[in-house]
Amino acid sequence: MGRHKEYRQRLKYQVASAKKKTLGYQLAVKLNSELGMSETESRLLAHRLSRWVLLRPDIRGPNQIIVEASAGCDHFVRKWREGKRIRLTPYDMEDIDLELEFGLTTMQTGRLLRLIEQAHQQDALLSAK
Repeated sequence: MGRHKEYRQRLKYQVASAKKKTLGYQLAVKLNSELGMSETESRLLAHRLSRWVLLRPDIRGPNQIIVEASAGCDHFVRKWREGKRIRLTPYDMEDIDLELEFGLTTMQTGRLLRLIEQAHQQDALLSAK
């Protein structure tokens, strides 16, 4: 009768490949191989460590960039040229899950909303230019 067709096979392969390149996965492999932790323990600890690294204000994580943005709520139109350096995460693990479940358009929309939210949390406004 033929082979059973698997839909979105390429996308599943790309998602699995991207997950193996994340900070959390790399930490889990190191904890498992070097410290001899179980797989579940190493994944839990790696998840917490990667979140801790990304939330530290003095450390730029591996998937974060520093962008020049306009200073936020305290400044008015006359002072729009005053800049502020903020950290943004253009690529996150939830993007992979969104793309796998809902598709590319939803993933891109979620990514854009996350960037706007991160800028707002750091009291900055992103420029459209």
